[in-house]
Amino acid sequence: MSNARSADEAMKIGIIGTGNVGHALATGLTAAGHDVVLESRDPEAVAADVEVGTQRAAAEYGEVVVLAVPAGVVTDVAADLRDALAGTSTPMHSSAPTGVFLSTLT
Repeated sequence: MSNARSADEAMKIGIIGTGNVGHALATGLTAAGHDVVLESRDPEAVAADVEVGTQRAAAEYGEVVVLAVPAGVVTDVAADLRDALAGTSTPMHSSAPTGVFLSTLT
């Protein structure tokens, strides 16, 4: 079975974080035919064959945004992205259980 997706089936996914989880998600989602922008503070260190950008670029690109960051910084990262996602229906998912919602951030 082919993992290739048609342009209609491919999702645009922004991933914030390039640790083990972020890298694995980017690699797997790209292999499955999705379009991924991965945020990295150190773009040269990213081994995945994906587009690398800033947090804001990844957040604005994605139909879905995944926060693949440690639980202790999820609130700060989500707050930083609030403006980038304001007025959109882009769902944001965290790889860590935190109970943080954009609507509750000030």
